[in-house]
Amino acid sequence: MKFKLNLLVIAVAMAGTLAACSSSNDDEYVMLDRDWDTADSAFWVDYTAIRTSNERLEQDLQKMQADSTAAAQYAQAQQRLAANRQALLDMENKRNAARTARDAARTAKDRAAYDAARSGSDYTTWSTDLTRIRTEQGEIEGMMKVGGKSVGGVDVSVKDTSKPLIRVEPGKEDNKPLIEKNKNP
Repeated sequence: MKFKLNLLVIAVAMAGTLAACSSSNDDEYVMLDRDWDTADSAFWVDYTAIRTSNERLEQDLQKMQADSTAAAQYAQAQQRLAANRQALLDMENKRNAARTARDAARTAKDRAAYDAARSGSDYTTWSTDLTRIRTEQGEIEGMMKVGGKSVGGVDVSVKDTSKPLIRVEPGKEDNKPLIEKNKNP
């Protein structure tokens, strides 16, 4: 969080410096650029963190060996991550197109085109999408953590409690399993 704040402060300071050093004396565009750059910098910091997290999760998921019972869950998680990757790519493309249109409108000193470019970058909607993606990433990461640990198998389809359940305690030094009464429901 502190890193995001520092990055945001630096980005705002850079935008202010660039705006102050510009050769144009048009204060209106300087203020408009400053407002736009502040919103854009806040979005970009959040976007970059979520994109990096999504890429890491995709790599981690590919490294995991899924057994047959978890294969469907992993396939669904991979689809969700791929959809999130595409949504992030779409956001980045829209942002870049809006910034290019802004620069062209500013150069041409066309306020209507500038406003149209500004309306093309909907940071509120994008932030909502980033929050949704972050939530999904948390769910997928939780599923991966649980699915990645092998503590012993329990077949939940077996309702027989008369047979012993063999369970190996995690962190145990020897290979001797504990034998417990099967308490599966």
